[in-house]
Amino acid sequence: LGLSLATWTVSEPSFTHATSAPVQNWMGTAGAAFADPIMQLFGLGAPLILVPFALWGTRLLAGRPVGIELGRLFAGLGALFLMPALLNAFPVAGAWPLPIGLGGVRGEAWASRVGNIIGLHSGVAHGFIGGVLGVVGGALAWHAVSPVRARPAEPQLGFQIRRSTVEGDYGLG
Repeated sequence: LGLSLATWTVSEPSFTHATSAPVQNWMGTAGAAFADPIMQLFGLGAPLILVPFALWGTRLLAGRPVGIELGRLFAGLGALFLMPALLNAFPVAGAWPLPIGLGGVRGEAWASRVGNIIGLHSGVAHGFIGGVLGVVGGALAWHAVSPVRARPAEPQLGFQIRRSTVEGDYGLG
């Protein structure tokens, strides 16, 4: 996945771009078909898709718990959809191959949607919107990838209930 994103070019054939040009993606046609919509949707935020897999692999190799919880998954998805707004706040260089900002379609959508709500569409407003959403997205990303903490042990009640496999013995004797 990472190699297909790293070797993506806009001129490759994919689902959104029909051309007879040869595939240059190191992962072949499948890599080009995967990378193109992801790069268009998330822009430079696309590598955020890979971060959880890399961290899970590192934790498994270290013998630590992976910590896949519903709250962490939603935080990671929230970060994935908010961080392009921050990237979209930066000016586009001449070498950027897409006709949209660095945050892809998601970044453009955040800038226009929030700009419509507050009634501002200047570069300063887009920068402010991107900064605020980027901070929220960064906090969500931190929560999604932060180390799994050990749960506190259950408190001791001061007594134990003894269970027995012998029929008729209820631990009272």
